[in-house]
Formats: sequence, structure tokens, C-alpha cells
Amino acid sequence: MSDMPSKGRTFFEFESPEELFRIAAAAHWPAVLLNAKKLMLFAVVGFGHVYYAKITDDSPWMSTRFAIVNELKGYVRPSDVPSTETGEASIAIVRVSRIFSAKRRKQRVAHAEVDSD
Repeated sequence: MSDMPSKGRTFFEFESPEELFRIAAAAHWPAVLLNAKKLMLFAVVGFGHVYYAKITDDSPWMSTRFAIVNELKGYVRPSDVPSTETGEASIAIVRVSRIFSAKRRKQRVAHAEVDSD
């Protein structure tokens, strides 16, 4: 998480992606973000809480679109389509290509404006 600014943020690292998906289902988060380069699944919630789990190259979460959480039994499985079953939550896995702070974005915008003149 070194690429993300830490000032004012609280970080929660989970032991496994399945634990992250369970908390996402319980909290009714619609999606968890995947940064494939950093091998990390994460969610930024509220005013600075970052929940994340590290994954490996061969993790099924690298190639799937949804995590299906059975809220009664706690099972988590990968799927390419959302579930319509009662008692199951579908958490979308959204891929991100880059993560940067608002400060760095302002610097890039300012630099782009200077280049366009």
C-alpha cells in the first residue's frame, strides 16, 4: 500500500481475499477493486478506511468478474456472472490500472496544461 497516501487513512489487511469478500458482503459494498500489477484486492470506504488483501498470480480472483458470497454458510466462490440466488451476495471485482493521490493528479494536470501551450 506504499503507493497510496497514508495520512488520515486507516488500513485493514485481511489474511485472505475470501475474508475481504465476506466483510464486503456484510457491509453491502457493491464492488472490490483489483490492482493486478500490485497483486492486491482492496476497497476504500468512507473517509479513509482502506480494506485490502494480497493475492498471488495464480489466484482465481485475477481472472474472474464476481465473488459470490453465501451469507448463511460463509462460502466464497469466483464467478463470471452475478448470482441471483437468495442468501448470496455478488461482489463485483473491478480492475484498476493505476492508483494515485489527488496531489499527484493535480501535478499531472498542471504539467499537461503547460505542455499544451
